[in-house]
Amino acid sequence: MILDIHSAGGSDPDNLTPCKDLLFFSATDGEHGTELWFTDGTTDQTKFVLDIYPGTESSEPEQLICLDDWLLFVANDGMHGKELWRTNGEVSEIVKDIHPGENGFDIGLNDDEPRFTPMKRIESTVYFVATDIVHGLELWKSDGTPQGTAQVDDDPLGSYISRITLLHEFDGRLYAVYNWKFLVQSDGTAEGTLKVPINYTNQDQIYGLHTVSDQLFVAGLFRLRRGTIFKTNGELMTRVLTLPVGRWHGAEISDMTAVGDLLYFKRTLLEYHSADDWATAGSELWRSDGTSDGTVRVTEGVNEVFGEYEG
Repeated sequence: MILDIHSAGGSDPDNLTPCKDLLFFSATDGEHGTELWFTDGTTDQTKFVLDIYPGTESSEPEQLICLDDWLLFVANDGMHGKELWRTNGEVSEIVKDIHPGENGFDIGLNDDEPRFTPMKRIESTVYFVATDIVHGLELWKSDGTPQGTAQVDDDPLGSYISRITLLHEFDGRLYAVYNWKFLVQSDGTAEGTLKVPINYTNQDQIYGLHTVSDQLFVAGLFRLRRGTIFKTNGELMTRVLTLPVGRWHGAEISDMTAVGDLLYFKRTLLEYHSADDWATAGSELWRSDGTSDGTVRVTEGVNEVFGEYEG
């Protein structure tokens, strides 16, 4: 053990993030609530950074990401709500009060959805989702300075109310999923933030992005719950294959992983009971080279356990 941070109980270390020669993390010592700490791996240099939310309340630092000489993170000091902060281990301060008042910039989605859309760093810029007083949840960027923290674009989809659910880097650009359905690419400018055209009109949802060599694979659904693999080079998104489901009612794609020039993923078959009740009926390993013929199940043959028949 490096240091007994909370002698009366566990310190619950979380959000472990390396930055420079230090490891930053959130923890509680029982006196200050959950706050930011750092360590160089020695007892003497395992230290409390700052009591951001004074007293026993917790600032709940999260979304830790290293940007050059600074660690950027989201925290609540009890006066500004959740806002973007930075620290170098000695100096800690709010980068910018994006949403003045106690509510904070409300990074992420609504309370019924996953709270955060994780921030994404591309070179010396960090992208994130936030709202100010005027706009809804939109795409923002920061270089770690107040003047370099700004909204990228006010909804590239036009009149749509934005919900940004995924951020991903591909070929040096940011790719974002808007409203669970539209893929948008950005170079960090309003002029360079554009919807990626698609040659297929029936997709219902996009819920996964993964880079394999020079292709960006997109996992989505169409016709209710039919798992589909798409791909794009940034100019056009095309459908690779809608996965067969046999006698089942749907399929989902998860655990996308690149191995060489191939995408591996898990296909989970689904059985429909009601609109709010889809039961899983078993999972199998698949792979794709970005072509329809090259998107196949790794284990060939009939799955007798789950009664699946392809065709």
